[in-house]
Amino acid sequence: MTEPLVSVVIPCHGHARFLTECVDSLLAQTDPHWEAIIVNDGSTDDTRAVAQALVARDPRIRYVEQEHGGQASARNAGLRNARGRWIQFLDADDLIEPRKLEVQLAHLLPHAEVAVCYCAYWRGEALNAKARATWTYVSCEFVLARPVYDMALRWEWAFSIPIHTPLFDARLFRELGVRFDQSLPTNEDWDMWMQVLRHTPTIIYIPEELAIYRLSEGSVTSDRTRMRQGFATAVHNQRKAHADDEGVARCLDLTLRLIDHHYGHGLRARLRIWLDSNRAYRSRCPWPIQQFIARRLGPPSLPSDVYPAIPA
Repeated sequence: MTEPLVSVVIPCHGHARFLTECVDSLLAQTDPHWEAIIVNDGSTDDTRAVAQALVARDPRIRYVEQEHGGQASARNAGLRNARGRWIQFLDADDLIEPRKLEVQLAHLLPHAEVAVCYCAYWRGEALNAKARATWTYVSCEFVLARPVYDMALRWEWAFSIPIHTPLFDARLFRELGVRFDQSLPTNEDWDMWMQVLRHTPTIIYIPEELAIYRLSEGSVTSDRTRMRQGFATAVHNQRKAHADDEGVARCLDLTLRLIDHHYGHGLRARLRIWLDSNRAYRSRCPWPIQQFIARRLGPPSLPSDVYPAIPA
């Protein structure tokens, strides 16, 4: 087998029921120059059997097994085994559209410099990812003077990039030392992005929806205290790492002020969370009214002086 252009890292912990559909979306790619590394992160379901059946179907698929170490550990294990020029992360319960790799590679191949290409996405229902879920759209576009400002200030409440929308230059991981922080309980993907952006790669955005993010059961009502603490820890860590960058440090300081509100500390925030998790409300309330209520309840607005206060 020749060296693949793209290494697809697929961590899987307890998602055997989705793994075949996930890999099928990869097998359907119009560009065939990829390899896949399925990392079984200590699953107690039949992930091993499902993964081994997939390996038997296609020589481009490989299998790695480890004790449960979490999403960050599994992704790092995939990176250690990756041979491709670009890296695609793909969680076992998510999907990509057939033209994703072809379209993104067409934008990346002309670039000799370190580059990242990411795309728009849409959310699918938990039991049928190809059925669009009703949800309040969160932008994935960089809009501030520097991409790192968006990542440091707007993440979660005004900006989000699902992990399977980008293709990353493998040099970020092999030569520049970017890794997922295995000590973080949550937000390891945000922390990884902050590391990536320190190296100021060329960022290419494709507004075409080429990735599908599955809205997992219970995701909205998960342990928000843990999520808040994880994000705060990640922000504190990056605040130290960017102490010499006034603009990024200012963004991170503002983010620390907004975290409590976003993760449910406040009446409006708690009401927003309850409505988002209420199936009857989501299915019966007219969509325009849901959008109006969402705008009234949040996400939290940024202080009016934020953008002028950030150095260009």
